[in-house]
Amino acid sequence: MPFGAVMPREVIAKVERNDPALTKVDLSSNATFQMKSLEYCTSLAAAMAGNTNVKEIVLKDCCITDQDVKALSVMLTTNGTLELLNLEGNKIGSDGAICLADALASNQSLRDLFLLGQEKKAFGETCLEAWLKCLQDNIVIQSIKWRLDSRKSFALNQFLTRNKEIARRKRDNKDFGDLLPKSLRPPEPSSSPKSPKSTASCEALSSPPEMPSHAPTMAEATQVEAN
Repeated sequence: MPFGAVMPREVIAKVERNDPALTKVDLSSNATFQMKSLEYCTSLAAAMAGNTNVKEIVLKDCCITDQDVKALSVMLTTNGTLELLNLEGNKIGSDGAICLADALASNQSLRDLFLLGQEKKAFGETCLEAWLKCLQDNIVIQSIKWRLDSRKSFALNQFLTRNKEIARRKRDNKDFGDLLPKSLRPPEPSSSPKSPKSTASCEALSSPPEMPSHAPTMAEATQVEAN
């Protein structure tokens, strides 16, 4: 190991102690991490469960596999402060990406995910279906950097555009209730029974909300890269 190289075990110990000085974990190309990627992904995920200071984790070129991602993704279900996760240049395929999607379905903090440059070049259709399901209810993530060759990329982009618009309205203290998925909308107040005609007129509510005219265009908002 080169002199002065960062030791993953020491960094993870700081994460577990919730060291306020540590806001970014970067173990990119770390030889020690590469040799024991599953062990360190597991311990890092456990340490992040109680951490409230780390905002970014960068694990580029760490030989991370689908099995490793399955262990690492646990932190996305227990941590509520991580905003950026960079896993570029690893060995992640569809199975690993599905684990991330499943974990992010209920996550309330991660905004940016980087998955470019994997040895496994293609993310399959089953993987993309999992991401569409995830983004139905996840209104936080705004950027996914990966390379896709699928017609489903347009639908993924629509969800990311929606999330960016929600974030913009939050910053401006504006209402964003019309953009929320049904699962996150407050229950409607009970009212007197409506006639069949009135009930039928409400069927249009099942359609996705239209983006306002001032929302970013697809070209501006897209973070899904296609060949």
